Amino acid sequence: MASFSRRRLHTVTAFALGISAVALAAAQGAPAMAGVRLGHPETSMPSVRRQVLPELPAGAALAAREEVVIEVVVGANGRLENGRVVGTSPARRELERAAVDAVRQWEFRPAMARYEQGPHASLVLVAMTFEPRAGQPPRVEAAMRPVLRVPLQELDAASLPADLHASSTPGLRVPKVRRSIRPQYTLAAMRAIRQGVVLLDVVILADGTVGGARVTRSLDPDLDREALIAARYWLFEPAQLEGRAVATRAALELEFRLR
Repeated sequence: MASFSRRRLHTVTAFALGISAVALAAAQGAPAMAGVRLGHPETSMPSVRRQVLPELPAGAALAAREEVVIEVVVGANGRLENGRVVGTSPARRELERAAVDAVRQWEFRPAMARYEQGPHASLVLVAMTFEPRAGQPPRVEAAMRPVLRVPLQELDAASLPADLHASSTPGLRVPKVRRSIRPQYTLAAMRAIRQGVVLLDVVILADGTVGGARVTRSLDPDLDREALIAARYWLFEPAQLEGRAVATRAALELEFRLR
């Protein structure tokens, strides 16, 4: 049975970058979520027991079709534990608030992992589409989707700003883990009893998401890729410098262990 059993984070450098986000749960003061799996048909997905659609007034401004995508964690108990709007913008704030309020009322059946007993927490996407209708409230549809299994883009010198802050910069508060994602074991690695650590150099953006990474300690090409996929969905309280969120350079350690 595969499991992710350890994480290590240390800040190296930081640079300023401001990105807004709408969240279902505030990061500060909430306990960190560990060991969340990526919901995907190839592994496991939760299912919806009760769906609530957002309500908008007839006069709501909507010139064209809009889609609001919410990244949510469905806990092992089927409850919604955390969520954040992906690709938020001030122009869509009314739609986003309505979508978030509706998703808060959803009820789920938790995901069940292959090769393991019992339910587990999983990260999935909820997509809300709004179609304008003349003189009427927009038509709303909702669907749950798997997350994209795409590795983080490779970091290179050209993608990093020139004015990086050192981790020893006075007043710099390092990021904290809010959500860790368990990397998926490949069947070939399990059969070969391949175990060990993948070490990543990552950039944690000012919205707490991971913007890029590179492998600094390889374990296996396929497991390296799984680590890069999982790292895309880690979430942090971003570093703070002089009262504002800043992006940081950090090392992230993901361990593959069979037990």
